[in-house]
Amino acid sequence: SGVKEDGAYLMSLTTQNGRITKKLFCDMKNGGWTLIGQVAGKAAMYDGWLRAFKNEQNLETPQITLATWASIPAVDLAVNHATQVRLSNEDISKWVKWEMDTSRTVETWWNRDDGQSSINQATDHAVKVYNQDGGSSNCYQNKYGILQIRQAGGSYPSAQVNGAGNTSPGDNCMSVGVQPSGTHDGYSQNGNGYDQPDSNSDWPNGDYRSPPVVNVWVGGAVVPASPSCKALYDSGVKEDGAYPISITTPDGPTTKKLYCDMKNGGWTLIGQVAGKAAMYDGWLRAFKNEQNLETPQITLATWASIPAVDLAVNHATQV
Repeated sequence: SGVKEDGAYLMSLTTQNGRITKKLFCDMKNGGWTLIGQVAGKAAMYDGWLRAFKNEQNLETPQITLATWASIPAVDLAVNHATQVRLSNEDISKWVKWEMDTSRTVETWWNRDDGQSSINQATDHAVKVYNQDGGSSNCYQNKYGILQIRQAGGSYPSAQVNGAGNTSPGDNCMSVGVQPSGTHDGYSQNGNGYDQPDSNSDWPNGDYRSPPVVNVWVGGAVVPASPSCKALYDSGVKEDGAYPISITTPDGPTTKKLYCDMKNGGWTLIGQVAGKAAMYDGWLRAFKNEQNLETPQITLATWASIPAVDLAVNHATQV
């Protein structure tokens, strides 16, 4: 609509009781991020965090209120009107962001009520988490977006360090702690479930046991899948980034996020390699570490590929 100034704007929210309007802070300078949660300190917020209203007036500013938490029912917003989640400090000089799982639904996303067992059994998907300096980490999530390991308290939003659901300080994989103690929804807390910054300067976080001090945002353009980055470019998309691309495979069509170089006219990243590898039977003809193709940053000692023949023959003229 052309609004480019940061500030609190009226947002229409879908809740269990119907639609309601609230003022929420919008970070417009960085592309239009909506502030949906804020926490400073350990709190038993597992039954309402990002799923219910709590001190929502605090979300009219990114200044973090100490010793409390604030939230809105953000599931519909996260599933149907955004593609990315971001954690930040209060002046947004430090942050991490990642693509929310494409298999998420309003029934699963940030829903601890389904219980730890169901969350743990859901299929994990690799995801790149980026920081404000352009660095990234390979992390994991599933259709719940909740830290799955039983002893870590079911933290969320969560991008965990491996498929088992472990946490680790000092990287970009982060999970916001929501359960200080006790047993709830099949989760206990051994102290390791607080894998997020504990101050405005603790980025990335120095440990995974300290109280959270963080803002939570959703954003990212909801772009329909396209047959190529060039097609997206011709439709008016001009910003570099990872976009959903329709890929024709021997098993039928599928959609994957691939990096698009828009500044140079709409180039699709289809392969990446660092080192000698026996890749003759799959290179550019099969999926291999395709999540690495969401960024042109080359991952050392590995290779990444998609089945790119249809894209190269029918939707492109140059390599």
